[in-house]
Amino acid sequence: MAERFVLAAQLSTGHSPLHKLTQDSVLPALQQALDVVPFDILIVGWEEIPDLYRTLTAGETRCTSQVFLWYPLLSDYPGLEPNHLVVNYRGVASRGWGEFVAGGEVNETFRFACPNNPDALATTLCQLERLLTTYDFDGVFLDKFRFPSPANGLEEMFSCFCPHCYQAATEQGLDLDEVRAALESPQTANSRQHEHVVWAGARWLEDLLAGRPALQKFVRFRCDAVTETVTSVSALTGRLGKKLAVDVFSPSLAPLVGQDYPTIARYAGWAKPMIYRFAKGPAGLRLELPQLARELAQFLGCSPIEVLEWARRRVPGLVGADFERIDREGVPLSLIADEARLAVTLMSPLPIYLGLETVSMAGIIDITPENVEEIISLGRDAGVAGVVLSWDLLHTPVENLRPLGRVV
Repeated sequence: MAERFVLAAQLSTGHSPLHKLTQDSVLPALQQALDVVPFDILIVGWEEIPDLYRTLTAGETRCTSQVFLWYPLLSDYPGLEPNHLVVNYRGVASRGWGEFVAGGEVNETFRFACPNNPDALATTLCQLERLLTTYDFDGVFLDKFRFPSPANGLEEMFSCFCPHCYQAATEQGLDLDEVRAALESPQTANSRQHEHVVWAGARWLEDLLAGRPALQKFVRFRCDAVTETVTSVSALTGRLGKKLAVDVFSPSLAPLVGQDYPTIARYAGWAKPMIYRFAKGPAGLRLELPQLARELAQFLGCSPIEVLEWARRRVPGLVGADFERIDREGVPLSLIADEARLAVTLMSPLPIYLGLETVSMAGIIDITPENVEEIISLGRDAGVAGVVLSWDLLHTPVENLRPLGRVV
């Protein structure tokens, strides 16, 4: 564990209506939080609000030692075009998650662009450079640098089959038509022995893809594509003299969305794994695990109970749990603890700042101080170097900050 436990907070400019994101509204709320918790890092984004960005990053008005830009690299970034989107094996472009829609109070569609699309990558990197040179951020907190997750449905998760991916795959010796055939006949597995493929932190995925060499290569192809985008961002931040931090999926699911923990760790200054217990949205285990189980049952032609028993034998933290209960009540602490320890191990020696749910939003999530205390204690036992208040300081009641204040 680091000598000093680092406290960071995310302040979202995309989860509140604009009239609540003025300086007159945000600054008093921020100061109220700082009176309880002296945060080391403030992470702001991702809807650009020029006056607020300037105030929060200006030297004379800074309230924390570091301020990072929160930036969604491959989803909902400025300038996203339909032809940037990933395409599934049926030729359908990303439709997103669907619970949040553009134009509402929360502007977040979860439609994803393809990391192998040069126009998409050039557009998002150009926007990132503009933001990092226009405002005096210390670095970028990189979010959504991945492929769609189970929340978007298995067909969309198994992307991408755009012309750029066909070209990149061919150059790497991967036949995407063979991958497409494997996805269209998922119950067909080759019983012959194939090279054992190890996915850091995801034994279940190794076993799922055993005997399916095309899909094994496809998962690696996607991880390589995502890693390449991280190297591009790292080159940009290095040139600008900025820091790079990453917002990553929970480790047991990370390879499924193209995130290879040990490789990504080489390029970041710190990482925040989204090992959320109660959040019922993309990246939250409470949504992703039951959705993945349902999709796999349909995909493989088996029952959800069979999927559960199969998963329990490979994911120790799921023993005694079931997906219906996770959907109703949240993820068991045993799984959160296992995932936190796994994240620390896989990214060592990179500092891990655990994602800490603190928000209260009517009808969506209601975290209590007791919930906060449990995760802080669990994280410290797992060896994390700090926590990141997630995902929005403006929706966090003061009473949920008091357990953090006692950590200092």
